[in-house]
Amino acid sequence: MASNEHAFGYDPSAEPGQQRAIERARDSGGAIGSPSRQLAEGINGFVIRQALYHRDAPLWTEAQRRVAFRGVIGALFRIADVMRPLLAVAPNGYRLRIEDRSAWPDAEEPPWLLFDTHPPGAMPPAARPEAERLVTILPVAGRAWAVAVARPPARHAFAPMPLALLLGGCSATLMVWWLLKAVQRHHESTARVAARLAHAAQHDALTELPNRLLLDQRLEEALAGAAGRSGGMALLFIDLDRFKPVNDRLGHAAGDQVLRRLARRLRKELRPCDTVARVGGDEFVVLLPDLPDPEAW
Repeated sequence: MASNEHAFGYDPSAEPGQQRAIERARDSGGAIGSPSRQLAEGINGFVIRQALYHRDAPLWTEAQRRVAFRGVIGALFRIADVMRPLLAVAPNGYRLRIEDRSAWPDAEEPPWLLFDTHPPGAMPPAARPEAERLVTILPVAGRAWAVAVARPPARHAFAPMPLALLLGGCSATLMVWWLLKAVQRHHESTARVAARLAHAAQHDALTELPNRLLLDQRLEEALAGAAGRSGGMALLFIDLDRFKPVNDRLGHAAGDQVLRRLARRLRKELRPCDTVARVGGDEFVVLLPDLPDPEAW
């Protein structure tokens, strides 16, 4: 918590640009970048957000994603940290400048300077390396980044061979490629974290069975489906007898092993459409949807 006190209580939805990024992440189902700017920590960077939805909810349309929406997970990237390994291999004298040129359809956003190896005022105009520039527009999490690489002015009295010019162009292209790969790795890491958090929120940590939250969701879906069919469904409550003496005599590690084995046996005996959930210490619930007729249950 030390040195991060200023970030506690920060509400990104209070800013129009950040709120639009949250809504776009919710409606698109993909990773969406927020407007680049000086962040709450006083650093220059950007935030990528990934929406989280209710597990097993349909997400084919924008309306379905809005109904299943639970929140977002965000990852903050300091642009200096992203660029540090790339600058270690950058040719001397080259200038690398990155601007965020995105704009939401309903709002105007001026270009935001994310990074510049030669910021204004750092060197006299005559010495600024602006002789030749290569500008590439890169899509980054729904944003448009303009990556410009400029080489130093050529000294014609000491002009290098054409092969050296070719190598300089290849170096500039490699720098742009390395930047894109670095952002891609950060995005993949964020998606993996979001998937793990979504799974942990709906499953029991000991048995890996659905918890009460996911059971409630599937029970609502089963009730809605049973209303339009002639068949039925069943809900079974299972409680282990004499489970407390196992913990008292053999220890909690033995009790945990008993619960995990029971969870595996229950899953093995059920159909793929059935659900077995752990709702308490030694309490389980089995949901059997789509039963054909009362004699089957």
